Amino acid sequence: PSTTYVLDVGGQIRSTGNAPALNLREDDSSNQHYQLGSFAGVFAIRDVTGGSYPLQISGGNVGIGESSPSAPLDIAASQAGIELQTTDNTSFGYINFGDPQDNNIGQILYDHGSNY
Repeated sequence: PSTTYVLDVGGQIRSTGNAPALNLREDDSSNQHYQLGSFAGVFAIRDVTGGSYPLQISGGNVGIGESSPSAPLDIAASQAGIELQTTDNTSFGYINFGDPQDNNIGQILYDHGSNY
């Protein structure tokens, strides 16, 4: 056993039943409570305190702020956006559109202050 953790498991843990979940609850003034588990057959992170499911995986689709994701990545928010950042001054950020065999792939590219 670890001297850092109260529970140290070498191997698998199984939780069964109706909505099996791992509960993460802070005991500070925020009293924030999250659950990681299976809810009605959907893998999700549940914000119990806020009464929402900020992340769900259903049928191979990932929903962020979306309870029924209908695309591989489905984001729903009042101000939805995606942020990509490089961590140094020698790299660039990009988003590619198309398939791997497409020579005419669409691209949004940012490179050191130049927008393409």
